[in-house]
Formats: sequence, C-alpha cells, structure tokens
Amino acid sequence: MKKLDKILEFLRIKGYPAFSTSEYRDIPTAIRRQVEAVIGSLTHDDLIDLVTTLEEDPEAPYYLIDEVRWYISRTPEAKAKHHTESVKQLLGWYTDKQSKRVSYAAKQLKDLFPLQSPAVQKTILKTFLHGGKKEAEWAGRKLRNHWNPAFERDVLEKWRETRLAILASVILRHFSDSIIVQEQEDLAQDIGYATICVRLGNLKGFTIDENRLGAADWFYVMGKLGREDVVSKIDGRLRECILSLEPLDIPCSGDSDVFDIRPLGLAIWAMKKLHHTEGILRLLDIWEHAIRYSTAEDDEFRHYSLLFSMQCQAENLEEEDPSLNTINSFIDL
Repeated sequence: MKKLDKILEFLRIKGYPAFSTSEYRDIPTAIRRQVEAVIGSLTHDDLIDLVTTLEEDPEAPYYLIDEVRWYISRTPEAKAKHHTESVKQLLGWYTDKQSKRVSYAAKQLKDLFPLQSPAVQKTILKTFLHGGKKEAEWAGRKLRNHWNPAFERDVLEKWRETRLAILASVILRHFSDSIIVQEQEDLAQDIGYATICVRLGNLKGFTIDENRLGAADWFYVMGKLGREDVVSKIDGRLRECILSLEPLDIPCSGDSDVFDIRPLGLAIWAMKKLHHTEGILRLLDIWEHAIRYSTAEDDEFRHYSLLFSMQCQAENLEEEDPSLNTINSFIDL
C-alpha cells in the first residue's frame, strides 16, 4: 500500500467522521491532534498530493481539506513563493541598521533558511550570531541540534556578550570539557549549577558541591550520573524535597493539586536510576498515608491538608536514624 493510500485510509476512518461538523470547535480534540500529527509529518509535495485527492472526493469534509491547506501554507516551499528578494539582498538589509527593514529581512531569512544550501545556511547563521538578540537565540536553537564546529568562536563570543541561555546550552552540549571547566561559574549562572554537574560530574578532578544543589536538583544530578554511592543520603534529601513543596498560587479546580509535586516525580525517577527501591516505597507510603488523613471535603483545604500531612511525616525522615529504614516505621498522625 502506498504512503498516500495509508494516509487516506486513516483519514477516512478517523478524520472524515470527526471533521464532518458545522463548527470547527466541535471536532474532538483527541482526534484532531491525531490528524494534525499525521498531516504535520508530511512534506510539501505529499501535502499537495493529499489536498488534490481530498478536493476530488465529494465526501471529504471541508474542515479537513482546510486543515491540509493550512499546513501547506506553513511549509518553507509555500512561503518561498511569496518572496521576491534574494537571500543576498535580505542579508544586506539585515546588516544595514539604517535600512528600516531589519525585522522584515530577519523574518524572510528564517522562512527561506530550510531551502538553502549548507553554505548559505552557514552565512545566515553567522550573520544572526553577530546580529540582534532574537536572531542570536534563533541561531542558537538551530546550532544546539545541528552543531557545526566552525561556529565555536562566534557562539562563545556572542554568549560572553549577551549571556543568552540558549547559547550557554549550546556550549554545554557541544564544547570541550576544558572550555566548560573554564567558564563553569558563568555558565552556572545562566543555566544552573545542576546542568554543569551533569556535564562535568564524571570528569576527573571535578567535585560536586552538594550544598549548592537543592533537593530536586540533587536528585536530578545523581540520577543522571548514576551515583549509587549517594544512596545513604537519599532519606535526608527526600525529607528536604517534601518539606520544600510549596502551594501553587492558582485557583483549585476539581482534583488538581494545589502544590507542585514535580519534585516528587523527579525524586522517584532518580531513585529508579539508583536502584533504591526502599526510597520509592517510603515516598509512596508517605503519599498514601497523607491521602488517608486528608479527609476535608473542600478540595482546596483537602489538598493543603495533604501537603501538611506529607510534611509532618517527612519530619521523621532522618538519614542518621536506621530505625526509619522500613516503610512501616512512620507514626500515624
């Protein structure tokens, strides 16, 4: 079965019924996202073939055809048809700060970028790295995923000038250990000390200052590095992690949490990496114990009660006390 036939079969089963509605907002979100994922993965030529076939089908829903047309309009090939200026002319406008067409030229260059040869793309990126903040960030995003060592000096100089986080992440991902060691303090200010620890943590001579890591960052770093030698510190860090949970400044709705539990998810992830099953069981026991004692009927007060209950139990988590190394050691509130 050809690629187009497979797509049409999928659309007739999923897309036709869902998109056959009088209002676009009535299309089920789950189905729309599935259709968008399929359509969004197609090339410009594939999209043209698809929309042509759909337009010839009297049963094809209008909203489905319109969806494909929209994706066609967003392809670089479609955008290029509206450009009459050459890349050279656009680069000239962008670098001439008196041209009053700097923003226009930057936008057109970004649209045309995917269609250019590697040499022209390199010129555009180099120009942007020596340009404004927004263009330097755009170039940084391109280089983070598609690195070219020829840009090392340009990226380093622009980062030192602007301290853009995206350029710091490019340096962390692609530069040599020696440069990162040399610039580690400034990099840590821009993208966090934890990310520096993950990159350099296994490097001989580098020592992780655990006092600079909050509980969540500590779990992230140790999990990424696979540092099973720190298992004895987990109870203390888990206690710190729970005690640091804070209520979210948002209205409570339904069964949503009113405090941020992402640090707990990070702790569980790290303990999985470190093969520390006991710690996971302890955390789950705290969670279930707190739910059992959070009986308030009002959603908001119930969740504050849940947080309070967890933190009261966490006070008993002392890494120095070996009696707390089983999940049944907690005292009921």
